[in-house]
Amino acid sequence: MSAADRVQPQHVTAFHRLMQRKYGSQVLDKNVREALDQANAFTKRLGIVDATAYLKSYAFTLGNFIWYPFDVLKPVAIGNWTLAGQLITIAHEHVHVRQFKDHKGLPFAADYVTSSEARAMRWESEAYCVTLEVWAALYGDIPAPTPEQVVAPLVAYGCTTAEVQGAAEVVRTRYETIRRGGTVTDEARTLIDFLTSAQLAG
Repeated sequence: MSAADRVQPQHVTAFHRLMQRKYGSQVLDKNVREALDQANAFTKRLGIVDATAYLKSYAFTLGNFIWYPFDVLKPVAIGNWTLAGQLITIAHEHVHVRQFKDHKGLPFAADYVTSSEARAMRWESEAYCVTLEVWAALYGDIPAPTPEQVVAPLVAYGCTTAEVQGAAEVVRTRYETIRRGGTVTDEARTLIDFLTSAQLAG
């Protein structure tokens, strides 16, 4: 049995709270009208036609605010969102919180929203490395997805096929380090340490 099979709802909530304390992030509350309006406005800026379907299927980050299509306080496996997948997504979205802070907020946000090429190849490619970085800790000997498979969701983020392929190539350049057990992002290291402390991986 892999660590992924042993992840329980309390682990998702605990990791969410750990990352929230570390990064000062907040969750966009689906029950608050203002939060829904912000989420809908963001999807429109990305050129997404069906905002409702998008918000039910994808996570995203606006500065320090994160939208999750699952409930981090009362987690359940839902649809394609396994509990292990929710842990990875929490780490992934906090890459964007860090990027926002490191790149002085609005310049990052403007670049992310207005340039699908930058979105894919600069910002999302780094965040998608998290999946490969934590794969062995969560899934053991199960073969990791290819860089193309990892970044495939970018099609739904308003990115072209060429931009998604470009993101895959960026991930691929880091893959050798990751394959040898190295980590590219602090967020992946934090998740691996969390899995170890929770005695899910060792």
